[in-house]
Amino acid sequence: MNRARLAVVFLLMLAACGDRTERPPLSQPLLAALAQARSYHHLADLHLANGAPERAVEALERLLAVPFPAGAPEGEDALLDARARLAKLHLAQGRPDVARRVVDEGLAGTPRESFFLANLYSVSGELAEARAHTLDAVDPEAARAERRAAIVAHERSIQINERIQRRLTEERQ
Repeated sequence: MNRARLAVVFLLMLAACGDRTERPPLSQPLLAALAQARSYHHLADLHLANGAPERAVEALERLLAVPFPAGAPEGEDALLDARARLAKLHLAQGRPDVARRVVDEGLAGTPRESFFLANLYSVSGELAEARAHTLDAVDPEAARAERRAAIVAHERSIQINERIQRRLTEERQ
């Protein structure tokens, strides 16, 4: 199953689980927005397969503009997932500062803990690791600081996932 399909299936599984009083039910606008997100991921996949990473970036940037219904955690998750993928594309294309901005904007606007937020923290750690690697030869102290930032980001990701796992285990009991 490709990445886009897997993301949408996972989002829909999340939507089917848990207490419905915490969020609105799946609506036609939400389903349409999720389908649009899936299509943008497919488009990005196709552009990457054709050797056009800039077009893949454009597709993911368009996904970030999809109007998800207010209060829909599935929409928030789809946007966090897109940010993680977009940041990795920017990093791979030699634009670490743009990648950092994409991640930081996602982290700043997301108070609800989710697997997708944990993943974005993990990507944040990867960006700090990459920056540390580029600083090793020119500024070893700055490289160490970036590695410390990477450790903090990865630990935050782990902590979020541990809390989610505990909560899901408690809900099943």
